[in-house]
This record gives sequence, structure tokens and C-alpha cells, in this order.
Amino acid sequence: MEFLPSDGRLLELLGEKDLTNRYASTVMVEVEESTVEVSCSGILLSPHLVLTAGHCVCAWRKAPLLDGTPGILIDGSACASQARVTAIRHVASEDPSRSALRIRDFVGKVRPHPELKLTLDAREAVVTSHADLAVILLEPPANLGLPDVPLAEAEARANEPLVMASYGNEQGLGGIYGTRYFKRGRVKNAQAAQGGVILYEPEGAYFNTGYRGGPCFRENEKGRWLLGVVGLGSDSEMSFTSIAFYRDWLREELRHAAASGPADSRSP
Repeated sequence: MEFLPSDGRLLELLGEKDLTNRYASTVMVEVEESTVEVSCSGILLSPHLVLTAGHCVCAWRKAPLLDGTPGILIDGSACASQARVTAIRHVASEDPSRSALRIRDFVGKVRPHPELKLTLDAREAVVTSHADLAVILLEPPANLGLPDVPLAEAEARANEPLVMASYGNEQGLGGIYGTRYFKRGRVKNAQAAQGGVILYEPEGAYFNTGYRGGPCFRENEKGRWLLGVVGLGSDSEMSFTSIAFYRDWLREELRHAAASGPADSRSP
């Protein structure tokens, strides 16, 4: 267990601190290989399986766009073989000036969506995005006793409220390692575009890259459901990849993960 000093200066751009472990299924995802070196967020769907964005675990390669201009390609042909997943829980401390964190690391095999493909322009703005998803098959499993987060059956609706969760991996914002954040927003478009992309608008000022790969939830008095995974965006346009659009693939990955180890009653 690691004790860290409290920091009241954390910029509001990162969102609200999740000190009550409401979104404890949100995990850190890190890759340190020659072709991929990033830090993103993800969500633990079962003890064996983490879901994140494909662009978080696959290489960004220079490639011309369809019009011949310089661009960047991200697909499943050059992805990391493994990723490290870090699960963090805040623990009550007798000293209110310090925050206690219980940190556990896991390692797993990366499995990108077979149709993953993103193209970016030379300024790294998204031109096209399709199946920006990947899973990490954990071995050994992360048996943390967390409640399941069911997959949303219905697609997101225009103006529907949502909640994003992440570790706010922004450089220079004054955050503390291991602090989990959440931010509220609203869906902008009612129907997923080609590739399963749905636009959303966060409340207040916001740094998009800090939430990359993190989960988007539908949340109300009846419960919480996973709507999607935060994708690449810009200062003017944020998006997530719809879970409903890729539900069959994700359910198959959950079945595959459950079959790879002890029976998992949390798989749908």
C-alpha cells in the first residue's frame, strides 16, 4: 500500500476525484515496447479481460492518406504483444492529509479488434476511425471482487448524459499518480457513424487525451452500463467507440477469456 500527500491544487480540467471507488473497474493501461509506448485507461470487464482503445496499444505509422498527403495509420498489423494493467483502490486513512492507495499490477496479451483502422492527418487529427478497440487477456486474472459493469444493450441517445472515467494521464497538470477521475458530459449524435464513432460533449473545460481508452457509462438510478470507450479527439470534437456497435465481437472476447481460465460468472 502506498501513501501519497493530498493535493488540493489538482486542476479541475482532470475532472472529479473518484475517492469512493465508484469507478474502480477503470484501470491504467501501459505499453512499453519498441513500436508502442503509451499510457491510457481501460475497463476491467471480467477478471480475465480488459477493454481499451486500439490506438492505445498499436503503433502509429507514417502512411499517405487517400489524397496523397502525409498521414498516420493505426491498425492491427503492428500492435504490442503485451500490456501492463494497473488496478487502484483508494483506502480510508486515519490521516486526512494523506491518501492511501492499494495498487496491483497485472500483465496480459493484447488482442486488437480484427477490423481496427484509424487514419490521422499530419497534425494527428482523426480522418477516419473504425473499430478503435482492443482487449487485454490477463494471466493470471485480476480477482478483485469488483461488481460487474454490464454492456449497454441500447445505443446512446442524442443529449443523453454520460460519465467518463480515467486516470487523467496529462503531463504537467499537477495530478498525483494513481488518482482516478470522472467527468460528466452529453451525447451529441444519436446514431453511431461508420466505425461505431459517437460524438460527445464534456461539461466544462477538458483535456481529451487524458481520458483516452477510458470507459463511457450510461448511469442512472437503476444502475450503470458501459456505452463505449473514449477514442482520439481534438479540442473541438470528442468521440467514443460504441459498445453496442461491436457487442457481438466483445461478447465473443468475453467467452474466449472465460474459457482461458477458471469459469467466470460475470461473462454475459
